[in-house]
Amino acid sequence: MAVLGIDIGSSDYEVNQSNFNEDAGDSLSLNVLGSNTLTVNGVDATATTLVGVQAAGSPTYSVINGGSLTIESGAANLSALTSINYQVESGSALTINAPTLAAGLVNQQSLEFTGDGGSMFTYNPGALSIGAPTTFDVTSLGVGDTIAVGSRSNGTFTYNADTQTGTLTYPGTLTSGLETVRFEIHDLTQEDYDAIVAGNGGSASGFGEFVSPVCFLRGTMIMTTKGEVAIEDLVAGDIVIGQSGERTVKWIGFRKTFTKQIPADRRAEHMPIRIVRDAIAENVPSKDIVVSPGHHILVEGKLVRAQDLVNGKTIYQETHHISYEYFHVELDQFDVISAHGLMSESWADGGNRDYFQNADVTALRPEDRQRRRADRPGFVALRKGAELERLQAVYAARAEKLQQEQDQELMVAYG
Repeated sequence: MAVLGIDIGSSDYEVNQSNFNEDAGDSLSLNVLGSNTLTVNGVDATATTLVGVQAAGSPTYSVINGGSLTIESGAANLSALTSINYQVESGSALTINAPTLAAGLVNQQSLEFTGDGGSMFTYNPGALSIGAPTTFDVTSLGVGDTIAVGSRSNGTFTYNADTQTGTLTYPGTLTSGLETVRFEIHDLTQEDYDAIVAGNGGSASGFGEFVSPVCFLRGTMIMTTKGEVAIEDLVAGDIVIGQSGERTVKWIGFRKTFTKQIPADRRAEHMPIRIVRDAIAENVPSKDIVVSPGHHILVEGKLVRAQDLVNGKTIYQETHHISYEYFHVELDQFDVISAHGLMSESWADGGNRDYFQNADVTALRPEDRQRRRADRPGFVALRKGAELERLQAVYAARAEKLQQEQDQELMVAYG
């Protein structure tokens, strides 16, 4: 176990697999906070802030490539800072554990989401507050990005059409001294706001969020010990065929989405993707299958999102739907299951059970609502890099080959 002493008062610093071993229990000690950037690249790290805060400093914390960073603020003299900037890339997570006593310590805090969605930002307030509300200026909030304030569920969401700003507020109380936390979400259209409210059950009370669906479409046939069964007909206790053998269905999540509820410029992140017969290999899938863009399928032993394999021919997005219904299967443990002969992921718990409209919201524990990176034990999920690019090229080339074969068959058939 090692403690990395980090000075971001004089230069930028990156933490990655070359200098940080999370399995060995390495941690970070932020000894000096200035106006430089700490980047956490693809590892899970915890940092403590101790001493050496520079006057008028403006540090930036950036988490990329599926990494996570938890900052234990402790008793740091954050009042000396002018601002703090947070940047969270797609699939990454950043958690701030505030000082025990919060007193409006920082004049300005900004939160920027980068990439194509699915990031997580969590702020855990201090036990007591004697100052102004803690406020974050939020930019580039995308579909699937999540903001959370501890386990609170008392957030309210309002909208100012003139400034195109949505305000998400978690009020504190005078009697308890709980900290009030506010997020000013900029560049939000009326359609964005309406879609977020719709995704919260049509209410602007409670935590307003917009979660990218990751599931199968109605009519998908799942292989069970009784043969193929439509996903909407599965029930708890059914036995499906997973890569590791027989797996028991625990729960089926369901949600119906209306296209008009989604902002036009974000529909590509939600609308179904069709994978046609033979797109992956001969008879894989055995017939067309339709899934959500973020749904992972197993190709060459790796999990890849459907949206990352789109080639416009054998794997393409359908934009004609007025509405569509997504289902997801929770098993006794995570696995990939056979759907039309294609191995596709079961539901991975990312703290989004309340996304599904049939979830018993009143029975959910706080951790059931805390967005996080979903664990997929035993599997590797590709997001970017040379291996993903190779797979994209493989299935694009296969699409070209299938098209040529089809054209040749038509030429022979019609002389």
